[in-house]
Amino acid sequence: MSTRKHARCIYLGLPAFNEELAIAPLFERIRVARAELLHRGMLSDLRVIFYDDGSTDATAEQVRLHCNGLEVSLLSPKSNGGLGVAMRGLITQFLDQAQKDDVLVVMDSDDTHDPNQIIELLTVMDESEKDVVIASRYRRGSRVAGVPTYRQILSLGFGTLVGVTLPIRGVRDYSCGYRAYTYGALAKVATESGFPIQESGFASMPEILIRLRGNALSFGEIPLKLAYDRRLTVSKMRAWQNSRRLLSRIISWRVFPKRLNDEPFAGPDSRIWWEIRLITSKVTD
Repeated sequence: MSTRKHARCIYLGLPAFNEELAIAPLFERIRVARAELLHRGMLSDLRVIFYDDGSTDATAEQVRLHCNGLEVSLLSPKSNGGLGVAMRGLITQFLDQAQKDDVLVVMDSDDTHDPNQIIELLTVMDESEKDVVIASRYRRGSRVAGVPTYRQILSLGFGTLVGVTLPIRGVRDYSCGYRAYTYGALAKVATESGFPIQESGFASMPEILIRLRGNALSFGEIPLKLAYDRRLTVSKMRAWQNSRRLLSRIISWRVFPKRLNDEPFAGPDSRIWWEIRLITSKVTD
């Protein structure tokens, strides 16, 4: 393990909306994963950036209650803006807070993603020198439990469409939110107002990859282990609505690629539009 890799910090970005029931088990899994990563010498520390996207339940209170042993920055906008706004906020906060060797890992906050897969993401990133690594549903060895069949068919169909229309070498899964990004990859695309994302909904996930596409970056994937049957909260995914929106955006990005530079971007114009309400550093190794 090189000194650079040992010294880097991993920032774990968690976008959330009304996930109060998932926070306790999720944070316990994160603590276990952090301990194993430190034991393996893969990082100097793991810090959490939690984006509470205007939750109306006790999500924020649960974060405060269960954050012991973790360093957590709680970002609290005044209202719900959608996944794209949350992703723009998380990436912008990471770029403002991190160093050039650090890595941002983003995963869902509903306790369906396994934090232990961070080890696999970083291993591929290090050994294959990848700038972006995705936990993919379409790699041999992936396990997806509890996702309705029609959702799987829709995801596969639109993933194939994006892959044919706007292909990225090394990428099969364009919509899964469990990913690792190097600081350098995200910094190449960022602007003065933060990381640019136009889509406020789930189409923001392929948009991020399409924005990174064409910047001399290397992409890789690992098999995803998705435990959707472990979910304790109601899904916010509107499959048909999101599919129609994604279809229209794919056509637009393919036919009019310069539209990716059009403003406004998702969220307010200012670079910082949230309040950092909690920072705790009660960290134990």
